[in-house]
Amino acid sequence: MAPSLQQEYSQQMKHHGYGHAFYEPKPYTDIQPGMCGYLDAGGNWTRMIDLGDGNACARQGFTPPRPPERARPEERAWGPKVSENVTSKRASVSAGVS
Repeated sequence: MAPSLQQEYSQQMKHHGYGHAFYEPKPYTDIQPGMCGYLDAGGNWTRMIDLGDGNACARQGFTPPRPPERARPEERAWGPKVSENVTSKRASVSAGVS
């Protein structure tokens, strides 16, 4: 059976090392640091618990984690993100008009 579009996209983008690539972006309210969940067979995100919500952790019997520490800034190279099988080309054209 061929992989789904979501699975193929994720597989092709994983070499960038930024984590799991969602084919359809999810809003910040649905997925953010501290949210635990899973991707179902259809590629849909299903949230289980938000570790940033101390009350939700307590209701589930978990000890809330301590607040996250701010990470040191990293340098990032911004530009097109493509799969390993796609290349990017830049072309420039100019013309003079009298």
